[in-house]
Amino acid sequence: MEACCVSEVRPCLLDVQDLHVRCGTFALREVAFSISEGECFVLLGHSGSGKTTLLKTIAGLRRNQGGTIHLRGKPIGMLPPEERNIAYVPQDYALFPHLTVLKNLTLACEVRKIAPSAVREKIRQIVAMLRIEPLLQHRSNQLSGGEKQRVALGRALMMDPQLLILDEPLSALDASLQRSVRSELRKMLRELSMTSLIVTHDCVDAFTLGDRVAVMEEGRIVQVDAPAALLQKPRSQFVADFVGVNFFRGVVAEGVGHRKGVQLHGYDIFLEGDSPCVGDVFVTFFPAEVELSESTEEAAPSAGALLRGTIESIVPLGERVRMQLSEPLPLLAEMPLSAGRLARLREGDQVCYRIPAKALRVYQ
Repeated sequence: MEACCVSEVRPCLLDVQDLHVRCGTFALREVAFSISEGECFVLLGHSGSGKTTLLKTIAGLRRNQGGTIHLRGKPIGMLPPEERNIAYVPQDYALFPHLTVLKNLTLACEVRKIAPSAVREKIRQIVAMLRIEPLLQHRSNQLSGGEKQRVALGRALMMDPQLLILDEPLSALDASLQRSVRSELRKMLRELSMTSLIVTHDCVDAFTLGDRVAVMEEGRIVQVDAPAALLQKPRSQFVADFVGVNFFRGVVAEGVGHRKGVQLHGYDIFLEGDSPCVGDVFVTFFPAEVELSESTEEAAPSAGALLRGTIESIVPLGERVRMQLSEPLPLLAEMPLSAGRLARLREGDQVCYRIPAKALRVYQ
């Protein structure tokens, strides 16, 4: 996979090429990506996909067996962690529970014998930036999840790192806290203009925090894109399933009256307008774009016609419900809880649905 920085204007800060790392029976293979100065880059994947192994390799906590890692053009693959100028914040924040917030912030500076005057000035800047002055004399075990995150971020920034690495920064928080802390973290990273590399298994976290997102599958990066592009144009069934988008491989051909149609699983759906694509294509649409109908009459497959599917599973999503439908087109559909008769549907029931032509995104 070719890797490039997100912008030609901003210089490249981190460049990883053809990285191979073996960890027991698991291996990272042919990992390649780059991060621009000031960019927030997110690694998204299931548990066991290799995200944390990759972070630790970049931070110097694991050795790679092949490939290169460059930071601002300097090879760092053979350097020990303390010489890489990378700050790594683990999933549990790793604060010292018996120390005050102030001591947690300054301990590394004392170990490295940084001048007290320089430490005081840095403390002043970071405390003001992260709004943690009221917490300085508290022990870290007295802090809330959001407060711990700010302190851990402040401790990382004390050493003026070139790259900030955050491993699952929200997973240790209660669900009720995640939304507010996610927004706060996004705001802080933007205000700091800090180049950051974040690992998460959560699509909401990835799409909220990341300028670009790399999806990992079994030790490989399978797609790197901006969040909107991942949602609208996934390049594989795995990526589409992960981000929750309906994905099909189809064929576009001329239909009746020179209208182009796309064939999906033997069903032809006419396209709106003049699609530039011909031949083999990818087709995606969001679950919320599937129109469920209270009608029980199935029609011939065409643009706007009704198809009938069986509900395999129903998952509540707050004020909405997501359904997995089976044949003829296995797909996801969503509807509000207050959807009349549809709200009383159960697993195993049949339901008619329509895929509007305007909802289809067709690309090659």
